[in-house]
Amino acid sequence: MKGILLSGNDSGYALREHIMTPVDNAVENSPEGRYNYLQKLIERTFGVLKGRWRCLLAARELHYCPETAEEHKSERTRQVPFETAASSTQALQAGRRARNSLIQMLEKNRR
Repeated sequence: MKGILLSGNDSGYALREHIMTPVDNAVENSPEGRYNYLQKLIERTFGVLKGRWRCLLAARELHYCPETAEEHKSERTRQVPFETAASSTQALQAGRRARNSLIQMLEKNRR
């Protein structure tokens, strides 16, 4: 399952099938609480990587100009498609199904 994992309740990101957000009010040591814990570990890892490779920051810009980077300039100007209210609701429901599936898979594979 592909997905971006985020920690904290970040209003900048909505739960979607490809963007996983934490479970609100998850009880510690419950399946949802363990999912949130693992998600925080991944978020911390992303932070370490962003600190080491600055091009991973929000601007996604290289701080140097190698020839190969020039080929990818058009990728930075891509626009995100606009969601209607109906498609947003459907996307949220798909996100919840994906997150629940991920939580179930984590519990099934728990040692």
